[in-house]
Amino acid sequence: EELLEEQVPQPLSLPASVPTSDSLGGVLAQALQTKDRTLLESVLAETDTHVIQTTCRRLPTAQVQSFLEAIVDRLTARPARALTMTVWLRATLVAH
Repeated sequence: EELLEEQVPQPLSLPASVPTSDSLGGVLAQALQTKDRTLLESVLAETDTHVIQTTCRRLPTAQVQSFLEAIVDRLTARPARALTMTVWLRATLVAH
């Protein structure tokens, strides 16, 4: 009986979920509303262009200005991030 118990497959642990534009859009809106820099940085770490574009399209118009200011602040502080930040900047400008 012990052998049978050991051979029963255990449930696989799933990897952490990949962020979707739905979840990322909510996180972005929350980060902007609460002015949470750490949360905003976690959103801006996304590099998937499709997710970025969809997230920007879902950004409420009332938050666009503060998001653009946050991107510009990061570009000014660290010009080396220009490649990543311009993807977010472009997606936001195209969407709004």
